[in-house]
Amino acid sequence: MGSGNPIISLIGALMWIVVILVLAYWCSRYLGKRYGGSVSGTYLKIIDRVQVGADRYLLLVKLEEHTYLIGVSPAGVQLLSEPADFVWEPEEEGQSQNGAAPGFQELLKAYGSLREKKKGEKH
Repeated sequence: MGSGNPIISLIGALMWIVVILVLAYWCSRYLGKRYGGSVSGTYLKIIDRVQVGADRYLLLVKLEEHTYLIGVSPAGVQLLSEPADFVWEPEEEGQSQNGAAPGFQELLKAYGSLREKKKGEKH
């Protein structure tokens, strides 16, 4: 006779494929949380990052008490704006007034209102 039932061999092979896929999923989630999270140093912290193209990003970066909006693309890194009057100071580290980290839209709206205010002062 042969080496066994071919259906059992097929089911066993499929089970191994499922096990490998589940392990790959768990490992990628673990590594993503560990290495893909918020990048920060002693003085520099990336508050938020938004992908605006295939390989283009907008970064909201905090350096000490200053906040910068930076564009990143394959052509390079460019400072888009420096909202001089805007200071992001959550109540606790990583917490805003409602208990969650401030979102990119919230910070961008705050910057937009400051920018409009500045335009009004110049005219």
